[in-house]
Amino acid sequence: MSKSIIFDANFLYENKNFEQLFKNKKENEEFFVTDLVINEIISKNDRRLKELYDKYKSIVDDQLNKMYFKLVNKIDLDNMYEQSSKKTHEYFKNFFKENIIYGYSKEKMYEDLMGRVRFKVPPFFDEDNSSDKGFKDTLIWMSLMNYCDSSSCDDFIIVTNDKGFLRKHKESLILEFSKRFPTKKIDIITSSEFTKLHNPIDGLEDKDKVTSPIIGPETKKQNKLTNDQIEEYRRKAYSFFNYTVTEDFYNSEEYEKSRFVLNRKPTVEEITDLMAQILEDRENYIFHDSVDIKEYLVYRGFTYVKKNSNIPIDEFNDFLNCYEDVKTNYPRNLEAYINYIIEIFCDIKTVNVEDEKEDLPF
Repeated sequence: MSKSIIFDANFLYENKNFEQLFKNKKENEEFFVTDLVINEIISKNDRRLKELYDKYKSIVDDQLNKMYFKLVNKIDLDNMYEQSSKKTHEYFKNFFKENIIYGYSKEKMYEDLMGRVRFKVPPFFDEDNSSDKGFKDTLIWMSLMNYCDSSSCDDFIIVTNDKGFLRKHKESLILEFSKRFPTKKIDIITSSEFTKLHNPIDGLEDKDKVTSPIIGPETKKQNKLTNDQIEEYRRKAYSFFNYTVTEDFYNSEEYEKSRFVLNRKPTVEEITDLMAQILEDRENYIFHDSVDIKEYLVYRGFTYVKKNSNIPIDEFNDFLNCYEDVKTNYPRNLEAYINYIIEIFCDIKTVNVEDEKEDLPF
């Protein structure tokens, strides 16, 4: 019997080369995706299109105002959204074919969803003030359970980087699955675990070669950061974790203050994990004026977290764009950027980790 491997949005958004993905598929495997995941990716694409359009429009409008005559920007953003949605659906259909999992009836889904909301059944968060945290994950999980109920397969794997699935609720979800389907089994693994399983490289000692992703755009010559880029990325990171304070009404002197105070210094792994989760949840803050990431820090085991200020949405998005750009286009410099982030992250109360200097751009 084939093994059903079901991909979450974060994996497929990072690994867009489906031709390479399916090329590495093993004979006993079938790849699946839910319609909810496809729609989530379309939403991510739309948000990115809007960001690019706003930047383009700002530049064009500024330049057009300097002309001797008036020109009109005729780009139709709604048409871009429509074309993006259409092409994305076609792309998924072309590769996954009949292996797209659709949600069940709206009435049944609503009934099941409300039952889970009421008792905060995972992947909902059973915490004070958690609101609807886990809503999207719950819909995906319900669709998967419904699919497993009708599938003849008895071995399932979910590939995701979502920390709600992986760390907070993994055991609870597997237990729920085993009780409902005692003759079947399920596992939840990370993208890197999936990559290693599907790209064994024998005889290589080079860590970078072993752990580098096998799925995605073809390997290109390593880009080199310019001094202007380095300065911009440093400035955006600093504005994300720090803010300007005016002493008081009578003393207008300004100084910089950290947005957060922690009991210890974050590690590279914790910052990497933090950024992956923030990027995953980014679309949840589209309509917010500011963002509070305190809960992300508490979740990662910091026993003391003091929040001095929320992060304005513009500075939030600017920094995430910089981080994604370094991660995508300058991967060899990513660890250096993360180490720079650690240095400016917070006013450390107690430092348990010695500072380590990297001979890298940042």
